[in-house]
Amino acid sequence: MISSEHRAASTREANSDEANVRTLVEAFYRRVDDDPLLGPIFSSRLEGRWDEHLATMTRFWSSLVLGSKQYRGKVQDAHRRLADIEPHHFARWLSLFLTIIQECYEPAAAVQFMQPALRIAHSLQLSKFG
Repeated sequence: MISSEHRAASTREANSDEANVRTLVEAFYRRVDDDPLLGPIFSSRLEGRWDEHLATMTRFWSSLVLGSKQYRGKVQDAHRRLADIEPHHFARWLSLFLTIIQECYEPAAAVQFMQPALRIAHSLQLSKFG
């Protein structure tokens, strides 16, 4: 019998492409929406706009990981106006994101997401909290 861990590992993507980046983004934000710490923050700001946000985040991660250059926004500006965000929110976001990356991608492909995620979380924390 194949263990559930082996089954999960065998369904992970070996490479990233536009379709599985979208799948990753959707899976991550489902988890964020269900999270007791992050869910209320995201829900209050994205009510009625989840589809728009998912599309933007897919463009963002596709630009970073695939080099698609589809994202044209300013990450710092988008997060600067979030007054009730604290360092523990960034830590929770990063923890959830790293977990979902490992669930969706083989290690070599997962690193493509992990490095920018760590860099972005660090940059946002520095700009917000010094």
